[in-house]
Amino acid sequence: MKQSVHDFVEKNQLFTHIDQVIVATSGGPDSMALLHYLWGRQTLFAIKVRAVHAHHQLRGDEADCDEQVVSEFCQEKGIPFETKRLEVTRYAKAEGVATQLAARHLRYQWLQEFVTAENIAIVTAHHADDQIETILMKQIRGYTPLQSPGIKKKRPFGNGYLIRPFLGITKEEIENYCKEEQIPFRVDSSNYSSKYTRNRYRKEILPFIKSENSQAHVQIQRQSDWSEDDHQYLQDLAKDAFHTVVSKKEEGFVTISQERFQVLRIPLQRRVIHLILSYLYGKNSPFISSIHIEQIIELFNSKEPSKQIDVGQGLVVYRDYLVCHFSRKDTYHVEAGSYHNLEVPGNVHTQLGDIFAYELREGEQDVARNKYYLQLPANIPTPFCIRTRRPGDWIEAKGMTGTKKLNRLFIDRKISQSLRDRWPIVLDARGQIIWVPLLMKSRVADLDSEGTKKIGLMYKPTDEILSLFGRN
Repeated sequence: MKQSVHDFVEKNQLFTHIDQVIVATSGGPDSMALLHYLWGRQTLFAIKVRAVHAHHQLRGDEADCDEQVVSEFCQEKGIPFETKRLEVTRYAKAEGVATQLAARHLRYQWLQEFVTAENIAIVTAHHADDQIETILMKQIRGYTPLQSPGIKKKRPFGNGYLIRPFLGITKEEIENYCKEEQIPFRVDSSNYSSKYTRNRYRKEILPFIKSENSQAHVQIQRQSDWSEDDHQYLQDLAKDAFHTVVSKKEEGFVTISQERFQVLRIPLQRRVIHLILSYLYGKNSPFISSIHIEQIIELFNSKEPSKQIDVGQGLVVYRDYLVCHFSRKDTYHVEAGSYHNLEVPGNVHTQLGDIFAYELREGEQDVARNKYYLQLPANIPTPFCIRTRRPGDWIEAKGMTGTKKLNRLFIDRKISQSLRDRWPIVLDARGQIIWVPLLMKSRVADLDSEGTKKIGLMYKPTDEILSLFGRN
């Protein structure tokens, strides 16, 4: 075992630029073997070893004995040692999560406090059997190649790294090492309970795999390494694609262009979606199922112009014509029914941009007669009113006979449902709609008259609108 671990460490350069390792020690055979192994090779690897123990306060006297074994071993070997009692039960209840998940979160949160520089690493005793179990569990649960396939040998953690030197050896080799070196350890009785999924894999599936191929762990570790290399390469491509397709990104909300998204090849589409979901879920990201990713891709391909799906954990995805919104339910709210007076001169700020009113002197030419501007006769009743749409709204459209319902206007111009409820509408002092910026002008607009005093309106939209309509 000693040589196997040494070769694994050297091949993967696990301790390159690392001079202090902190061994997460539970008191079980795996972590005690790791602590003993690294303690005896501090000079060889040019490292200093410390030990830490997380007491989860879940197993009464058993947990106290675990802590004592680690403490006494460290005292005997002269290893700096620190322990902490974690409020796992309280945290699990407060956050509404499973006990094991709460324990892991608090444990890793505490471990990060020790990693204050790049030359410091937390070291854990995950081994080859853990790797097989992890990969199989991910596959059965709906693992996708968008995530790392297994347990990483070395990854960034805090300001330093998290390292697993035992991934190249089996549980049996570790137990034999403990016997040979007479290393004290404790056995967690919960490891034998079929209540936990990992235990069922360990007791029922792993023995069969090893009976078929005693070197299965070597093959699976190689596959994991190759998959990790492929994953990193595709992930870099996906990050570039993410910046290409995203038109709006803010806390709890992301909008992407359907047209730009659908140009991507399917593998990148899946990864971009995974990046978006991970961003919105944040640090406490739940397991992202391949089912949800496929549902979102189907949403893009749907013939329905507007459709919404709930992907769980407070996140919804909804498509509106040529854009798709990813939003946390507690973050994105539409401000419908807003109402503002606009004096001349003056300006009003809305969710989708600013509207300015100004006077044009007699004979002055309005140099900007594009879709973002409107000229009106000076005798139009003011102040203007800027509000969002209401049921039954209509406009007497310039160049058309009769009226146009705003609801139909939005549909015809393929304006998304979320934008319709925030779109600014300009009315004169009589309550008559004179402008739906970018979409339609009223008959009162007198762009062709010369030599008369006029009032100018200008719409300065947000980037969200500019991405749909352009700047000219």
